[in-house]
Amino acid sequence: PNQCIPIHVNVTLYDWTRLIEATKFDVIMMDPPWQLATANPTRGVALGYSQLTDEDIKNLPIDSLQTEGYLLIWVINAKYKLSIDMFKKWGYDIVDEIVWVKSTVNRRLAKSHGYYLQHAKEVCLVGKKRTDPKNPPTYSKEPTIVYTTVPLEDENEEGETAAQQQQEEEGEGAAAATLRPVEMVPFTPAPAREGVECDIIFSERRGQSQKPEEIYHIVESLVPNGRYLEIFARKNNLRDFWVSVGNEVTGTGHPKEDAMELAKHGRIANAKYGAGGSTSFAAAVNKGRR
Repeated sequence: PNQCIPIHVNVTLYDWTRLIEATKFDVIMMDPPWQLATANPTRGVALGYSQLTDEDIKNLPIDSLQTEGYLLIWVINAKYKLSIDMFKKWGYDIVDEIVWVKSTVNRRLAKSHGYYLQHAKEVCLVGKKRTDPKNPPTYSKEPTIVYTTVPLEDENEEGETAAQQQQEEEGEGAAAATLRPVEMVPFTPAPAREGVECDIIFSERRGQSQKPEEIYHIVESLVPNGRYLEIFARKNNLRDFWVSVGNEVTGTGHPKEDAMELAKHGRIANAKYGAGGSTSFAAAVNKGRR
C-alpha cells in the first residue's frame, strides 16, 4: 500500500524513542509471539515462527507510545492473566473483547488443535487509556520525521538490484531494504465512534497466526481517521495509514540486526524456539516474528 509505513526491525532491539518522539497513536494493536511453556502445547502442530519471553513482551514501551486511546492484544489461553497484568502495567482498563469465530470455506466451524478442547476461536482484548482531566497531555505542533523501511529495487548497470548488492556486501540473509524518511503531521487525538461495531468476527480461517482483515475494519471504524500502530506486523498486514513494525513487514528476509547476529553467532537476539526456549541456527534461519 502506498500510504503505509513499514518498519523492518527486531522489536526487542529497535530504538523506540524515534517513534515515541515522532508521534503518538490513537490505536495500538499487537499479536505477540507468546512463548509456549509445555512440551507439546500444540499437539504436534509445528509453529512457523520464533517466540519471545513474557519479559521481552512486557518491556515494550506501550505506555510511551500512547497517551490516550485503545490497545488491542490477541491473547491465548495460557497468557490471559499475563495480558491482564500488562494492560494494568501500561495504564489501561480492559473495556471489551473481540472474538474471531473461525469458519471453513463451507461456513462451518473451523476446529483446530487445543490442549483440553478443540479451538474454533481467537480472542482480542480491548483496553482503553484515559487521560487525567486535571493534567491533560500536550502534543507538539511541529511535524516530525519517522523512517520507514522500503525494498531496494532499482537496478545498476550490471542489472543487479540494490537489494542484491546489499546482500553480497553484508552476507546471505541480510535485509534487502533501506530507510526512507516520512514526514508525520502533528498528532491530534481522533474522536472515537463507540458502540457502533460488533464484537464478533465470523470469517474463514487464515494461514498460521494470520488474523482476519475484519479486525482492521473494526479499528478504523472505531476511531475514524486515527493514527494506527501494529506491532509484530507482517507483510500481509500492511495497510494504508498504519505504521507496521516487525521483522517480516517487507518479505525480504531478516532485519539487518538479525542478519548480523546470525552471521556472527548463529542465533537471533532474544528469539526462543520450543518449550525449552532454545535458539538454534536452523530454526533461526526460518522466519521468526519479533
